[in-house]
Amino acid sequence: MRPFLLAWLLAAVAALACSPEAGRPAEERLTLRIETRDGRAVTVDVEVPCTPEAMARGLSGRRDLPEDRGMLFVTGGRDTGFWMKDTLIPLAIAFIDRSGTIVDVQEMAPQSLEIHRPDGPFYYALEANGGWFRRHNVEPGDTVRFPWPADSPPLTPWDPASTLCEAAGPAAVR
Repeated sequence: MRPFLLAWLLAAVAALACSPEAGRPAEERLTLRIETRDGRAVTVDVEVPCTPEAMARGLSGRRDLPEDRGMLFVTGGRDTGFWMKDTLIPLAIAFIDRSGTIVDVQEMAPQSLEIHRPDGPFYYALEANGGWFRRHNVEPGDTVRFPWPADSPPLTPWDPASTLCEAAGPAAVR
């Protein structure tokens, strides 16, 4: 019986070590503050993909996402669409303009090939658990406050001169 228990324990530890969240303590995430039009504020801890590979991978393959957690994509204003191929959990996405104003919120079904994008321009996209924005009454017109100075130049993805990865610090996903 002991060899079986030891084998099971080793398999469980290996599975946890290989999970996308392994080794990512809470202090390795950025906290975004969202101010709603009715005067409330909610926060979400995010990871920031700072390479093309990390952005393409996004949250795909994850089996769960803790509440009040997400991923912030910096598109730099490029006409980027989001799909759910290989994403196992339902997500919601908020599209955010350069000033931090949410311009659209959409729900996304797992493993769907539907392309999600707003009707107008956006600079950032914030993915969270399905229904997260609805549960927190976050909607278009609300404002996202980023943890970098408001007067700093907008971050641009993957530009060698960009401060994206430096601003994200250990929350940067490579």
